[in-house]
Amino acid sequence: MKLFIYQYLITFIFLIFIFINNIKSQKILKNNNINHYNNNNNNNNYYEENIINIYINSNNQNSGNGTIVNPYNSLCQIESLLYNNNNNNNNNNNNNNNNNNNNNNNNNNNNNNIVTSTIIINIGYGIYNDTNCNQFLILNCKNITFQPYISNNNSNNNNKDEEQQISIYNSLNVINSKFYIKGPFMTFYNNWNLSNSEMDIVDNVNIIFNNQYNLYSTILKSKVNLINSTLKSSISQQRFEIEDSLITFKSSKLNQVSINFPIKSTTTTTLLEYWESGNSGIEIIDSIVVESFFQMSFNDLNVRDSIWQESVLFTFANNNRFENTTFKQNNPKIWSLFYNGVGIINLDSSAYNEDVANVFILNSQFMANPKNGALSLIVSNHVPYNVSIVLENVKMVGFHKYESMFASVAMGSGDDSSGSSDGYSNITILLESVEFINCVSPSMITMGFSHLIMNNPTFTNCIFETLIETRDTSVIKISYLSLSPSDNNMFTKILSMPNNENSFYQTSFIELSNTFLESVGSFEFRNSIVRFFNTTMISVDMDSFINGYQQSIIEIILCSFTSNPFGKINQLFYIEESSISLSESKFYDSAVPMVVAFKNSSVLIGNNSSFINIQTGQPIISVGNDSILEISYTLFENCTINSAPLIQSNSSSVYISDTNFFQVSQQLFNSYRSEFYIQVINVTKSYTQGQLIASNQDYIAISASSFNSNHGLIDQMFSLNGSILNVTSTEFNENSFNPMISSLNSTIIFQDIIYSNNSGSFIDSVRDDTISINLFQFYDSRLPINYLLCSNDTKTILLNDIFMNNNYFTQNFITALNAETFQINQFQFTNNLIVQVPKLSSSIPLDGFFGFISLNQISKVLINNFNVLNNRIGTTFLTFSDCSFYQCNDDENFINNNNNNNNNNNCNSGNGIYIQNSYFITNTIQSDIIIDSKSNYLIQSESSTISFYNSNINENSGNGKGLILNINSNITIDSCSMNFNNFPNGTGSVLSFFPNYFINDSYQWFIIVESFFTSNVGAYGGVFYFKSPGGPLRNPNSKFENNTIMNNYAIQQGGIIYTTDTPFHQDMKKVFQSNTILNNDAFCGVNFSSNMMKKAEFLKPIRKVVDDSSSTIEYRFIDYYGNLFKPFSSIVTLWINRTSTNQLINLTNNVNAGKGKFTFEFIGSINDEYLIGVENPTPVLAKVYVDGCSPYQFYNTTSEMCTYCPNNYALSQSLNKCYPCNTNIMNCFSSTVFAIDGYYLVNNDVSMVEECSLDMCESYNLCTSNSAFGNLCFSCTDGNGNLVQTKNGIRCCSHFKPILLIPILAFHLLFALVLSLIKYSDSFRIPIGQIIIFLQINSVIFFSYSGIYILPLFRMTVDMLDGYCLWEGLNYNFKSFLSFSIIISLFLIGSTDITPSFIIRIYRKISIIPNKIHQQQQQQQQQQQQQQQQQQNRNLSSLLINDIYNETINKQQQQEQQREQQHQSMAKYPNYIVKILEGKIKYRSVYYWKSIWSLFQLFVIPITFNAISLVISKDVGGNDFLAVDFSIDYQSNSNQACIIIAIIIFIILALVLFMQLLLLVTFKFNNQLFRNRITEFLFKIQYHLEYRPNFKWFPIFTISRSIVFCSLSITLLFRMQYYIPIILLIQIFYTTISLLINPIKGKYSRDFNNIINLLQVVVFITANSNLIQSKPLFNQDKDN
Repeated sequence: MKLFIYQYLITFIFLIFIFINNIKSQKILKNNNINHYNNNNNNNNYYEENIINIYINSNNQNSGNGTIVNPYNSLCQIESLLYNNNNNNNNNNNNNNNNNNNNNNNNNNNNNNIVTSTIIINIGYGIYNDTNCNQFLILNCKNITFQPYISNNNSNNNNKDEEQQISIYNSLNVINSKFYIKGPFMTFYNNWNLSNSEMDIVDNVNIIFNNQYNLYSTILKSKVNLINSTLKSSISQQRFEIEDSLITFKSSKLNQVSINFPIKSTTTTTLLEYWESGNSGIEIIDSIVVESFFQMSFNDLNVRDSIWQESVLFTFANNNRFENTTFKQNNPKIWSLFYNGVGIINLDSSAYNEDVANVFILNSQFMANPKNGALSLIVSNHVPYNVSIVLENVKMVGFHKYESMFASVAMGSGDDSSGSSDGYSNITILLESVEFINCVSPSMITMGFSHLIMNNPTFTNCIFETLIETRDTSVIKISYLSLSPSDNNMFTKILSMPNNENSFYQTSFIELSNTFLESVGSFEFRNSIVRFFNTTMISVDMDSFINGYQQSIIEIILCSFTSNPFGKINQLFYIEESSISLSESKFYDSAVPMVVAFKNSSVLIGNNSSFINIQTGQPIISVGNDSILEISYTLFENCTINSAPLIQSNSSSVYISDTNFFQVSQQLFNSYRSEFYIQVINVTKSYTQGQLIASNQDYIAISASSFNSNHGLIDQMFSLNGSILNVTSTEFNENSFNPMISSLNSTIIFQDIIYSNNSGSFIDSVRDDTISINLFQFYDSRLPINYLLCSNDTKTILLNDIFMNNNYFTQNFITALNAETFQINQFQFTNNLIVQVPKLSSSIPLDGFFGFISLNQISKVLINNFNVLNNRIGTTFLTFSDCSFYQCNDDENFINNNNNNNNNNNCNSGNGIYIQNSYFITNTIQSDIIIDSKSNYLIQSESSTISFYNSNINENSGNGKGLILNINSNITIDSCSMNFNNFPNGTGSVLSFFPNYFINDSYQWFIIVESFFTSNVGAYGGVFYFKSPGGPLRNPNSKFENNTIMNNYAIQQGGIIYTTDTPFHQDMKKVFQSNTILNNDAFCGVNFSSNMMKKAEFLKPIRKVVDDSSSTIEYRFIDYYGNLFKPFSSIVTLWINRTSTNQLINLTNNVNAGKGKFTFEFIGSINDEYLIGVENPTPVLAKVYVDGCSPYQFYNTTSEMCTYCPNNYALSQSLNKCYPCNTNIMNCFSSTVFAIDGYYLVNNDVSMVEECSLDMCESYNLCTSNSAFGNLCFSCTDGNGNLVQTKNGIRCCSHFKPILLIPILAFHLLFALVLSLIKYSDSFRIPIGQIIIFLQINSVIFFSYSGIYILPLFRMTVDMLDGYCLWEGLNYNFKSFLSFSIIISLFLIGSTDITPSFIIRIYRKISIIPNKIHQQQQQQQQQQQQQQQQQQNRNLSSLLINDIYNETINKQQQQEQQREQQHQSMAKYPNYIVKILEGKIKYRSVYYWKSIWSLFQLFVIPITFNAISLVISKDVGGNDFLAVDFSIDYQSNSNQACIIIAIIIFIILALVLFMQLLLLVTFKFNNQLFRNRITEFLFKIQYHLEYRPNFKWFPIFTISRSIVFCSLSITLLFRMQYYIPIILLIQIFYTTISLLINPIKGKYSRDFNNIINLLQVVVFITANSNLIQSKPLFNQDKDN
């Protein structure tokens, strides 16, 4: 409840506070209203006792005394009263106060009260026109007020309005006073004069000047406020002369008032400083100004919320301000009578103001009657000083005038001293958001030396011949201007600069930004810097021009233009002696030319500009008369130009870069005597029916550009006449022109060109000076072109760095006729397809040419680095005709040329065809006999001289006739390589040489030197085909020497050369001696062949045949080289005659491939003779003698016949007698003699039958492995039949993987680390050691077995997987060296403590933190004890005793702590580590050497096996080989070195065993002879072994067993039937002894050892079982 009371109380207090505050505010407001009309100069208080009321009424009949009862009736009475009081006051002030009497004092006080008090003159209604005081003088009155009052007389006439007025006809002369006039119903009709006074006129006071005799009213150094009143002049000449005064009109009306401020002030008083503003001027507020005239000079004018009607202003003041003002013009002609070219606001040129004149028109509107016309709004002509005119939010309606709305012309150019910021304009006009409605004028503004700023103007229903006309240098800035047809405007010109010889000497600055112009007029600029920014210009039904003259600079930025004037021929931009820049602008949907520039002009188009959908019959861009055109980063899209180019240039320079031309037709460029520099352009999908680019006497440079998908029906992309075309780094893709370039008397330079998927042709050249193509890329073209180059009478053709890949061609590619030089350098032609098509019509301008590249009548052909790779060629690739054929037929020419030229071609004079450093590789040359009966070649030369130097022609093939066809031409092949060419139908795969029979043979020559011809294939001539080479060979210039010719093959004849009817050389031995000829082959004639000679011979002389057997006799027909003439096949008749019996036998025989053979059984005694002859086609005679018998036969002298041995006997070749056969291992029956499976018949001699190793041989001396061969199948080959030395054990390898060395080494390293750990502990050493020995024994026992994996690693070798070896060439000696290295490395690593140390370090890191904490605690305890002892022992003696005591105690504690720490640290490790540490601490060196002995036992088997395998040999067929590897001669030096190493190992091993045995004997029988410190130490080591005391000899027994196993595994390698049984017996014996005596101490170790021994017995029994041996478990696969 209390809370609510408090809330109500607070609310009530708050309301009272607000009420009191409102009352105070009302009082303050009321006082302010009262004091509004009071004077505040000296006395700010208004007291009732100081107010003097004086009454005057013209209706009073008597003079009155000035009271309300008896008022004065004349203003003269008041003037006299005021005047007398002022005089008395002045006189009394001069008297002394002491001489004054009381009366005088009283009168003076009254007079002072009248002068200093507030005088209110109450004027009754009536007319006041006193002639006695024509000028009513108010002098030195501090506060005087005129106000009407209603007298009794006036109240009686209330119904008469004409009498309820106060009319004062007296002039007012107010001097040094404050004068207030309060209405209403008060009118003054005469002039006024104010000086140093203040006057307030309020409440409907009318001031009407109608005194025609006194036309001037003066206001000097005064302030006048006219409030809610009227000021009017009934006489036009009447005017106010105002000087140094402030006039305020508020809520008043000024009608026909003329106010004039003089140019300069004549007087100056301190009263001006008293005024609030400190300046003179006029302020018009909420008033109406009609037909008035203001001459303000330098005085400010401020008009607000008023109406300005038919009034004019002349001013040069600093502040002329119109705000929220309405300008009305209904009858502007009233001013035309007085002024010529007057405007509403006129900047007075007669004033001279050092400051800036400012005019501000804000939030106002201009309204005029269109029928009557209007005055210009602002006129500022010939103004000498700076002016600033601001129009903001102004609306101008109905302006109709034959002059400009704004006239702004300065007297001259501005400069910085006159206040111009830019140095070009005296007058600055700012139009901000100005709206023009229904305005008609020749121009909106006429200006010169001015600065115009227009922002956001609007125009509606306006007509201007010229929107802006500048007659001299100006600055114009227009922004946010929008003109559209919907606004219903008509502008002939937007901006005009009329041509005047005396104008525009200085540069104008013009800027249009953020504007929209549609269907408007043109722009004309002279000597201007123009900037269009973000402007949109659309011209649909009107011309739209932007013209620049007199060094104008026009900049277009972010603009868009559309111009479509329906057939009118004009242009968007026209410039002369000027420049234009188009940036980030768009031109679209237009049908007129865009830019025309002449007379040293420049055009810059760039920065993402675009021309889209342009359709015109004139050039879009034209430049001429030494002009410059620059285009960059521009898009031309869908531009159609009928009968004209897109860009036309005449005697100008054109620069184009980073520009796209998309879908341009019909012509892109047309130029005459111009320079074109084009960079990074993209011409795409353009179309022409003429020339896309036409050039006449120009220089054109194109770089880094692309021409894609452009098309022309039958015309060119480039048409050149007397021009220079330089194209670099440019692409031509999917274009269709025929040709692309047509040139006449021109120069063409191409550099870094990509040419792909173009159709038609490339260059058609006639009488050009030079064609140079460098770095030309032609790739991935699936459309065939007619030709790349066709030249006629072109002087020089240079082709460099030509790259052509993956293209499709039809026959002709390059054709040249009648040139001085044709040069190709670095020509790369790869993966292309050339097809042969029927020639319905010539595809090239020159008829009669064939070949992909055809050169005719060329003086010099230079071809360097010409690489033709991996192509399919359906025509002759290179053809040469009449290219400098030189005849050399005498010694003189030979000598002269040889002296002048160091190369082998002695018949050239610098001209001819040179092909050097070139490659023709993996090409396919096809001939289609259906289309053309001629065969195709790679190169064809006719009536020319051709030379090949340092070139390679390799791996080419096809059904053509070969690589080079030489007809009536001379040829040089020097230092070339022509290999692996395959032409099965070819007449010489490399060269077909056809001399001319109609000229002297000595005129023709060939030079083939220092070259390689290998692995070529041809039909007639694997390499060369010579038709009648006798003539050229007789020429001394012909050479064929220092060549390497090998591995060539001819399908028909001549592995190297085929000649028709004569040998290639008279002395063929000389040919072989001067060349390297190897391994060539042919169907007929491995090296040389020709036509068949007319005689035959036996294939080889047959002198002896085997008796009583069918013998085959072969004979052959040969060519001129003595080769078997294999092409000959026929049926011939043979006769055979045995001379001993004269028996004649005739046989019919078939001759196949030049060779015949027949089978005949020759029976007779030794040396019995047979004669053989051939009747047809040529006789052959040969003698045959009987000699020798068949294998396993011997000659029986009794029967004189060859016979076989009896059954189970066979003839031994080495013993030369019948030798009994062991029927258990071989079969012998007549000629059938062979060994059974597992045995091998060495040298097919029955006396030398050897047993093979396990499962390596089959019957008939066959090997189980495809990789094995030779005696006992103990040699190996690879897949290619090459001898291989390396094996896996004794087995051949089918795989070679050097990478296996990594896991092999990793296994042995791990094995060594394990040995480093287990050598110490018995609990580990015995079971793990037994397992290792078990694996080692089996790796040795099964050394010769196949199918074993991983196990061979335990004999410490590099064998790991069956059938896999490391690499070829690794024989057993080297493998043994690797094994010894592995054994030594493993022993050294195993003898160290690396593994236990590593384990201990790991456990230390695990327990390092608890140890640190424990150590810190101990250190803290020790510190505390030391501190306690120091406090207890204070004297020196006690300190010494304590030190000795503490030192003793500390030593004992340290020892105990060390023992404790050792015990604690050991307790943290695993049990086996603890035992190792305890053993090393307890037994020290004995413990270590015991571990070394244990380690040594694990290396006995590997080292023994590897040593024994190096000393066991095997004699096979009288040759002594290493038993495990027949590729090693046992007596070789390398093997003898290995034997020495093995012997050293045996000696070391024997010494160790002897020492062990010696120790046992010495200490068993207490022999003192060998008892010493060393033997005692060794015995101590032996004593600590794990064997029982009486069985310390058992390790020697175990080692002996291992040595026996190693020896048997090698010695019984070829006695496998005894091998396993012997091994098994030995193991059974060993196992039995071990079970009986149990030599090992520990029961666990003893039992484990027995289990291992029994398991070994089981393994041997299983390996020897028939079940296992019948399976291929241990057999290698035969496919290995």
